[in-house]
Amino acid sequence: INGNTGMYIKAAENSLAGLFRINNQTNCGQVEADDCVPIFKSIRVDEMKSGNSGSIPEDIPFIAVSNQTGKQMLELAEQGAVLRLFTDVDNTGELSVSVPCGTMYGKTEDLIIVGAHHDTVYHGPGAVDDTSGTASVLEMARQIAIIANESGTPEYTIRFCTWGGEEEGLWGSKAYVNANGNELARNLRLYINLDMNHVDIDQSRGDSVTLFTNHPEDYGHIESLTEEYKEANPEMAEKYTINLGLYDGDKGDEDGMPCNSDHCPFVYDLDGGDTIGRAAVCYGSGSWEYHTYLDEMTRFNEESLGISITIYGNYMKYLAWNAD
Repeated sequence: INGNTGMYIKAAENSLAGLFRINNQTNCGQVEADDCVPIFKSIRVDEMKSGNSGSIPEDIPFIAVSNQTGKQMLELAEQGAVLRLFTDVDNTGELSVSVPCGTMYGKTEDLIIVGAHHDTVYHGPGAVDDTSGTASVLEMARQIAIIANESGTPEYTIRFCTWGGEEEGLWGSKAYVNANGNELARNLRLYINLDMNHVDIDQSRGDSVTLFTNHPEDYGHIESLTEEYKEANPEMAEKYTINLGLYDGDKGDEDGMPCNSDHCPFVYDLDGGDTIGRAAVCYGSGSWEYHTYLDEMTRFNEESLGISITIYGNYMKYLAWNAD
């Protein structure tokens, strides 16, 4: 069964009254010493509709529970207890997804976009996923404004966006690309995505960030800027591992760009999929609280955001003020 979506499709096919997902595999002993806390993830709406005659079940509640809670529920059920789930959440209606963007207009329509998603999962505060990314977008906008005041109007237009509905299926970024796909196919030079570009404050959990792209030219520049960053920031370079990757294969291939965040539409959906876009992405490491009720600011490590902000910010500066 393919994750939440696959389980929910099976629940609908078998006319279940409700669905509980017991976590007994992820973050066990990491978030709470004696338990595996629930992971909150959404379903893929399009796939759900495809597997359920074009609709989402309106009367099947679906909730994630911890390992301990799940064990207690199973024990009670074996003893003949009746389990009842009361919820005021339903699957009907529509919700608007916001996509706020700010634009610094350049001398040309050639375009750089940097983005991150501002939504979070149900019951998740979202400090790492993805306040880390949205905070980075705001800081890059502040820094680029300073550069523009000193260096004048950039050659490229630069746009700073945050996306809604990422956790529900990349809704904000997909809608933006669908609405602007032809223009983006002509003018987009690079899309930069920052999704959990963060290293946990406890580095025994992980100490790395991964910067990756789908174009060899961008990879070469990012590689050079990474080396310059390490030379200029030796303490950070010693403290954190910076991994680089090039994923220039087709969609779905092992060497293709993963489609688990908002960069995917900018790579594979431009001009109806006829144009492959160029993107650069940063992921971080070490957050066991990701997608749980404990993804909050006590785990936040603002220092670690400086790696992607500095490297990608300098690449934006290079492109926007040194365009051929």
